[in-house]
Amino acid sequence: MTQLEENALVVQLKALMDMIKDMKSEMKAGKEKVKNILQIKVEEIEGKTEKITMKRVAPLASTNASVKKVCFFKDSKKDSSFKPDAVPENHFHLGRSNYAIVSDFADVARIHLRQYKLDATGSLFPTKS
Repeated sequence: MTQLEENALVVQLKALMDMIKDMKSEMKAGKEKVKNILQIKVEEIEGKTEKITMKRVAPLASTNASVKKVCFFKDSKKDSSFKPDAVPENHFHLGRSNYAIVSDFADVARIHLRQYKLDATGSLFPTKS
């Protein structure tokens, strides 16, 4: 490598280092801007949350014996089926063959996501997949 080529490389390296320094300073300034904006938003949110009061949500309707339960035992698959036009209260259709099942027990609400398959009789059965 000739002296001229080395000098050209040194000049290019210095230019790259200057670009990196400029980028770092821009990033630092950008971070400070973002930090200030976030601080303002946090203060706004904190001011609004003081006005919010917590409300107790009414408990889910307790399950009774007449509502069919979802069960995955091979022998009792018929108990977990239902017709598309008679969806149990605690089943919510999410689209296609997907349902969300809400259950409450001992003041704990749980949401289960299940996929159902239509059989030859027109009943929906839960799948294990």
